[in-house]
Amino acid sequence: MRLKRLKIYEKICSNWFYICIFAIFALSVYAGLADFDYYWQVDLGRQIVKNGDFNGIYNQSWGSLGISTYYDHEWLTNILFYFVSLIDIKGISVMKLLISLFLATCITLYIRSEKKELNIVSTIELIVFFFILSTVFIKVKAYCISIGFLLLEVMFLKQYKRSRSNKYFIYMLILLLFWTNMHSGSMPLFFGVAGIYWLTCLRDEKKVLLYGVGYLLSTLINPYGYKLVVFNLLHNGDRTMKQYVLDWRALDAKTATGVLCAFVIFMCIISLYKVNLKKHSFDIVMLFVVIFLGLQSVRHLIYLTPFIISITLDTRFTLKKFTSEQLSYISLFFIGLAVLVNVSTFSSKDYKEDYAMNYVDNDLKQLLIDTNKDDCNNIFTADIDMWSLGLKSFSSGAFPCTKQRFEDSYLIMYCGSDSQIKQVIDYYGLTKFVFSKNNILIDYYNVNNTLYEYLANNDEYECLYDSDFYCYFVKKGVVNASK
Repeated sequence: MRLKRLKIYEKICSNWFYICIFAIFALSVYAGLADFDYYWQVDLGRQIVKNGDFNGIYNQSWGSLGISTYYDHEWLTNILFYFVSLIDIKGISVMKLLISLFLATCITLYIRSEKKELNIVSTIELIVFFFILSTVFIKVKAYCISIGFLLLEVMFLKQYKRSRSNKYFIYMLILLLFWTNMHSGSMPLFFGVAGIYWLTCLRDEKKVLLYGVGYLLSTLINPYGYKLVVFNLLHNGDRTMKQYVLDWRALDAKTATGVLCAFVIFMCIISLYKVNLKKHSFDIVMLFVVIFLGLQSVRHLIYLTPFIISITLDTRFTLKKFTSEQLSYISLFFIGLAVLVNVSTFSSKDYKEDYAMNYVDNDLKQLLIDTNKDDCNNIFTADIDMWSLGLKSFSSGAFPCTKQRFEDSYLIMYCGSDSQIKQVIDYYGLTKFVFSKNNILIDYYNVNNTLYEYLANNDEYECLYDSDFYCYFVKKGVVNASK
């Protein structure tokens, strides 16, 4: 029995770093849930599974004024979200845990494939990076899954260079098919990375270009064909997204997240010290490409992962003060912390209020159903799941709104004057308004809700529901308004 315990202890000591990775990513369950995209994406997945409708986004938004063309570039992820949501209201936390464990698995596979002897300094540096990645950047979003895809792609490219085995091109084709249909918005990164790797490491391999043509054609294997590819290219250059959507904003060092992003970039620069630059030409080029993209939109910094891993593993700094046995206690600390965080999350008595951001109490649910029996249009909603109630909303994330409709939605919620709010309301014919009163939960971003103040102080509207979180106003005289 003692011998068995000793073997288990030795196994933990020898694999402490990989155990640490899984524990650190399991910590991400505590954060990144204050996001409403998950709920409308669940509804899109439901419409695909039950009705075979890949254009369900148009069923989520009322009216035709300010509606633009939209192709569901995350349709396969939305199906996954839908099936996980069937668990119960805690499905969003389960999905967060699944994404985190998938990334931990891909990172572990990538590090092992590098076949490098783990240096104490490099492992500590990577632990810090993974901790920031897990607790700040990982969210219940399809683009977070694509980090794993990028890790696998770079791993396959490097393994092909070592072995020259064509099987890795088959693996990459399968990977690309999943990437195209789970988050095709980031799919151009696949070709950018492969192209730069060919230029820096495989220029003598002319057949790679032929595989490239095949990969390009494979992107047409999706429910929308070439239209999805064109949509993605146009969508990635959308300045409106970068202006208003928090995930898309440029790095702002005045915010807490901005400081952490700057620290991550600083880590990347420092990791280049005493590293063989020629040997890591591909990783260094990609490092600066991603940093450039990250300065324009902080969400892109997550794609630093494979490149900072490869460079950091070759660091020449050493520390002889610590042994693997001593460092194994770090993994025990993170395991304990991960268990504590997950148990407290899933067993929380206030789970609905703390984590389930689509939670609407029964009184408001019934009120919305009763007052929208005859007409479920002309209702403005923000930060609330209307689709589970069978209602249509003014805005659904940023889609499929035109630039103008999206800007108008943001204007009346957060920054419009009384005259501007009235102008938007009259233009679209809005008569009902249900929304969260304050948007203080996302990315340390605090704003005053100008729409609430406008409606509460306007005699033309009556308040049917008002709580600490949600409110519901209707224009006086609207049918069923006082039921």
